[in-house]
This record gives sequence, C-alpha cells and structure tokens, in this order.
Amino acid sequence: MGKRMTIGHDWNEFVGEYLRTQGIPCKVPPLAFAKTQEEREAFTRKDKDIILWDGSVLEVKSQSRMFTNEPSNFPYENLIVDTVDYFKKEITPIAYVFVCQENRAMLALNTNTEASWWRERRTDGRDGVPDTFLISSKANLRTMAALIAHLRGRYEASLGNQQF
Repeated sequence: MGKRMTIGHDWNEFVGEYLRTQGIPCKVPPLAFAKTQEEREAFTRKDKDIILWDGSVLEVKSQSRMFTNEPSNFPYENLIVDTVDYFKKEITPIAYVFVCQENRAMLALNTNTEASWWRERRTDGRDGVPDTFLISSKANLRTMAALIAHLRGRYEASLGNQQF
C-alpha cells in the first residue's frame, strides 16, 4: 500500500504542476502515511490530493489503462470514480482528474455529475480486496482543457473580489 500511495502522490504532483503551468494556483499536500486504523479513518475524511487557491479540492486517480486526452476515446463505457468512502470526505472534491500512467493523458470528471453515478461491489485487481465503488459513465468525462477553463473562470472571478 505504501508504494501505491507514493506513486499516487507523484501523480498528484504531476497534475499540480500542470495546473500551475496553466495559471491555476494550487498546492499538493505532503505525503503522509497512516499507522493505525484510527489514522486511516481520519485520512479518509481529511485527505486532499490537490488544494486549489480557494480551498476547494481536486482528487487525482492514476490509471494503468491506456487512454487519450479525448473523452470519447476512453476505452471503456464506465469508469471507477472512487470507493463509497467518497461520502465520508469532509471536503468533497469539485472534480476528479484521471491520469494515464503510460502516456500522461488526463481527463476530468466534475462531481456535479454525482447524481448519475451508481454503486458496484467489485474486487480490486491490485490487491484482491472487495469494496463498493462509485461508477460513472464515460459520457461524464471532460477534457482537461474544459476543467482548466472552468477553474480559470473561477479564479479570475475571485480576483475581482480582492481589494487593491
């Protein structure tokens, strides 16, 4: 699990750096490991992959499956968004960013599509542990350009509220 978390954190850094190159202020919290069940439960509630300038959060999911930057070319009709622990988060992410580990392609999923997600019980292919996952249709995927445009609009609007 530690290796998976370290690899996942590296992808958080990759996405965070990409966002900053696109003019989106954000930070990636340092990697931390839970040592007890109580700490794991706290992490589930409080963990944030990327924190945006206004305190909102993006969740990053790296994928070993190959895909491109075009949502319509995503090779599966559905995708796993998260586990049902999503509902335990203190701050719900505004979007998920899916990163292809092979070619660094990125796709976005706005959490305003949550009403169309469904639950499925599956066994995680990496560790063989069954869990209940949230599933979305690939029709909900968007390009990173769309996410950047959305975030840039929010950021620029927030600057209008700043005093000189």
